[in-house]
Amino acid sequence: MRIAYLILAHTDVKQLNRLLKQLCEMQDVYLHVDQKADFSIDEINDYSSLYILTQRTRCYWGDISLVEATLLLYRAALQKKYDRYVLLSGQDYPLYAQKDLQTFFAKHADVEFIRGFAITDKNQDYFKIQQRHFMKPFFHNKKADRFFHHLLRYGITKNRLFYKKTDLILQGQTYTVYGGGQWHALTHAFASYMMDLIDTQPKLLTYFQTSYAPDEMLFQTILFNSPFRDHTFKKGVEAAYVDDIHRWTALHVMKINAYGEVSPYSNDDYAYLKASEALFFRKAVSGISDTLIDRLEEEFYAASI
Repeated sequence: MRIAYLILAHTDVKQLNRLLKQLCEMQDVYLHVDQKADFSIDEINDYSSLYILTQRTRCYWGDISLVEATLLLYRAALQKKYDRYVLLSGQDYPLYAQKDLQTFFAKHADVEFIRGFAITDKNQDYFKIQQRHFMKPFFHNKKADRFFHHLLRYGITKNRLFYKKTDLILQGQTYTVYGGGQWHALTHAFASYMMDLIDTQPKLLTYFQTSYAPDEMLFQTILFNSPFRDHTFKKGVEAAYVDDIHRWTALHVMKINAYGEVSPYSNDDYAYLKASEALFFRKAVSGISDTLIDRLEEEFYAASI
């Protein structure tokens, strides 16, 4: 089972290096470093199985730039035809040793680990595709940019000119738009299908260009409108809608605070994490998660002897 780990990183190079140490031991890793990252490429530890992309983009939360960075990773990795592509952030960390992860993915070789719900059904996430969203900053001054975005948001909600057609039509077929969690693990068969569709149907990316958080919709929309729709570990689209996008991850466990932000795990969370069915936790932060990761690494080492 050949696995390619695809990593989007933008901060905390110390924690990133701990993640790379684990993943690069047995598998290949493809790394995209945000052009706005708070560290330099030179600070990343070197491994023969690590491929750092030279083409990089400036990534903004909720923006199409995160999709563009992810697609750069897929384009690089697909050239070597791996069995499995696992998308992670630089602040994720495995809960199991690499050999256990390899066994898991080998056991589920034809399963797409991604979850989705229909947004076109006009649930609470419908605004993501109904309105035009502009997430990139317009000014270098944060206060000016925040004020401008507030004005823009007011215009979007009050002015129908900022609304767009929600129908996504490709090759004469009306696609239902689906949403879910950003992080996933895909087979080579579907990843190839996905990239072929993106390359031959440019309207697909155009549609999501001004959508809100397209990295949480594009991949689900392609998969659940494809012959692979029933190949997910949940056996297809899930009818029950849960208004918490973080619950729609396939292989991760996350802790969300009162502000809707992902909080870091510490050693106090060890029992909870091990009792979960997740393969990875998000997020790990140096100075907070160190003891937890030390404990996990001891387990990984013990399992290898």
